[in-house]
Amino acid sequence: MASRGYIEQNLNTENYRLGIGIFNLGQKFVNKLGILKLSRPFMEKIVSEVNESVYIGILREGNVIYLDIAETLLPVRVVSRVGKDVPAYCTAIGKVQLAYSSEEEINKIYMGARLKRYTDYTITSLPVLKKDLKKVAVDNYAYDDEEFENRVRCIAVPIKDYLGVPVAALSVTGPACRMTKERMEKEILPVAKKYAREISKRLGFQEP
Repeated sequence: MASRGYIEQNLNTENYRLGIGIFNLGQKFVNKLGILKLSRPFMEKIVSEVNESVYIGILREGNVIYLDIAETLLPVRVVSRVGKDVPAYCTAIGKVQLAYSSEEEINKIYMGARLKRYTDYTITSLPVLKKDLKKVAVDNYAYDDEEFENRVRCIAVPIKDYLGVPVAALSVTGPACRMTKERMEKEILPVAKKYAREISKRLGFQEP
C-alpha cells in the first residue's frame, strides 16, 4: 500500500495516514461519475432509436464493470449486469477497450491464465483472442456473439478521451433472436457510433 502511495507513514510517530494515491483514485472515480452524467442522455437516445438496452462500462484489470444501463421497454430483455464484474475477453464492451491495449499489456493480463468457457462460443485461446482484438481495433467496434451468455448478443463502441484513449464503452445488448448480425451492423452500429462520438467530443476527443 505504501509503495503505491495509498498510505504514508509519519516518521516521527510511525503512524500511517492516507496518501496521495487514494486522492488520485478518488479523482478517477469522480471522473467516471462525470462520464455517467454526460453519457446518460445519449444512452437514452440510442434506446429510443433502436429499442434495445444500452450499457456503459469501464475496463479494470481484465474485467468489465458495468456502471449504468438504459433499458428497452420491450418485455423480453436481458437481465441487467449493472454493478457486476464480467471478464472482458468474452464481452463486447470489454473487447472494444482491450483492443487498444498493447500486446505486452494483453500478455500481462492473460499469459498463463485460463480463459474460462462460458458458452460454446467463448474464445478460450489467447492467440485467437489477440487476432480478434486486432480486428476490433481496425473496425472500432466489437461483438459479443453469445460468448458470455447463451442467446444474448451485444455490439460495443468505445468512448475516447482527448488523447484518443478509450475511457469507457457503450454496448447495445439484446436477445440473439432480435440482435441479428445484419441488424447490428446496418441499424444499431451507426446509431451507437454516432452517440459515442458525441460523448467523446465532449471529453475533448477530436477525430482525425
